[in-house]
Formats: sequence, structure tokens, C-alpha cells
Amino acid sequence: MKLLTYIFVLFAVQVTAQKEIYKEIFYQNQEIEIQLLDVDLVEVIHTDEQKIAIKMQDYAENSTLLKIEENTRIITISTSLTVPFQSQVKTEKYCYIQPLYPSFKIMIPKGCEITINYNNGNFKIGSFEGNLNLNLDTGNVKIANFKGKINTELLSGNINVGITNTSVEVKSNKGQLQTNFSTSNWQKTKTSLKGTYGKNTNYLKVLSVNANITLNSATTQ
Repeated sequence: MKLLTYIFVLFAVQVTAQKEIYKEIFYQNQEIEIQLLDVDLVEVIHTDEQKIAIKMQDYAENSTLLKIEENTRIITISTSLTVPFQSQVKTEKYCYIQPLYPSFKIMIPKGCEITINYNNGNFKIGSFEGNLNLNLDTGNVKIANFKGKINTELLSGNINVGITNTSVEVKSNKGQLQTNFSTSNWQKTKTSLKGTYGKNTNYLKVLSVNANITLNSATTQ
């Protein structure tokens, strides 16, 4: 029993050994470009302050470096590794350490033009106003509601978007396409959907090879 207790405590200490890094910069209506590596989660929220801020929650053993730069046209946020990362570290025969990736919370004013690129991981927005370009390889994307334009490209995973008054173009070569509202007057193929839900006020475009795409009425979520 004591041995099991010691093992549990050791495991818990390893998992919760985290560090937090916070950076911010004054926003002067520049475009925003964010370039990340693999992530656990990226979350975008709005702030009433005239600034761009990013909070990185990372594990102590990781060597992730967070950098923020600006000029009169663009604000650039990026991550890099000070020590090369190995996705699987062999400790014994048939025994591997599972990699642990950082999470990011990005705070921006409403109405921004923002581009986010990363390799793998999940993405979340509760409510968004502005123009978003999102590019990733694999992950789960959830956008509860938005006003503006969203362009998303991903290879595989799942994307769930709440829409209202939106012109839509979505395509997934091998994934499933689903909606919780009627699309009887939309253009449809086996791999794509194109149409307008409500008024033509906002715009959504999703391109994927193998992701499942689900569209929901933002008023019924």
C-alpha cells in the first residue's frame, strides 16, 4: 500500500510541475500573426483593453521560448525550442514518455485581423468578432459563435462551428459533413457544402482532407 502511495505522489508531482509565461504589447490596429509548434490547446478570447496578450502554460521540463515582436504593420508572436524536442524518449524497452505540450490563451480586442498557424493540437473560441485565418495539421477546433470572416485549413480532426447569418463554403475530402439545420437549398456534393444560413453577413470557409465538419445554429447551441 505504501509503495502504491509513493508512486501516485511521484506521478502527480511530475504532471503538475508547470510554469506560466505572460507577455503583452500595445495594439495599434496592426495585423496579428501567431506561429506556434505543437500545442495542447489554443484559446482566443476578447479583451476590452487596447493590447494583445498571450499566456503560455507549459511544463517545467520543456524548453519552449515565447517571443513577441512588432512593427507598424504587424505583431508577430512565435514559439521555438531552445533544446531540440524528441516526441518519444525511450527509457526502457517498450517504454516511452508521452510528450507534454504547452497551452496558450490569446487575448485580443474585437475587430482584429489574426492569423494562427501551428502543427497539432486543439483550438477553442467562445465568441469572436474579427477576421481569423487558422491553419493546423491535426486537432479539434470548436468555435461557438463569430461575427466576421473565418478561413480554416486542417488535414484531419474535428471542427465544430456555431453560425448565424453566415455564407458558408466547407469541404472535406474524406470526413463527414453535418449540420443541425436544413440545407435543402444549398449546393452539395459528397465532399462539400456551400450556401447561406440566414443573411449574408459573415463568412466561413473550411478546407480539409480528412476532418469531420459540424455546423450548428449559434442560437440553439
